Amino acid sequence: MLEPLNRQRVTMVRNMEEGLKMICDVGEDNVYLVPDIYQMSMEEPKGLVNSIRKYGKWIRNIHVADSTRHVPGTGNYNWNEILTALWEVGYRGPLSHEPVFIDFDAARVSSDFGYEKKFIRELKIGVSFMHAQMDAIKFVSNTHYGA
Repeated sequence: MLEPLNRQRVTMVRNMEEGLKMICDVGEDNVYLVPDIYQMSMEEPKGLVNSIRKYGKWIRNIHVADSTRHVPGTGNYNWNEILTALWEVGYRGPLSHEPVFIDFDAARVSSDFGYEKKFIRELKIGVSFMHAQMDAIKFVSNTHYGA
């Protein structure tokens, strides 16, 4: 899978169009996109919902984080629109929480019980929020979502 990232992080594949071009250049039939909602909000020229609709058949996984870089529901993205677009293009794969906020420390999650507890609590909030959003639009995935 290929994940487009914002221009501050990479120079080659910054949006879904560039990702699809690279996939076509590679010429293999088992390479797909794994877009990141947070990254898409910065780089998709016609907006992330329009890009989901245009390139949806190439998505095999999607990272979800809100505009705050924390879990969905903590920022200003319209998750109803995002999930509706995913549903409309036939996406039924996983929604991978990727709340890698500015002060996130992966090593600390395993070594500091208080930090780990805070991180798990935030993930549970995000999962609950996404469940509510998915229920509101009758989004049913092939993947089990749990916290």
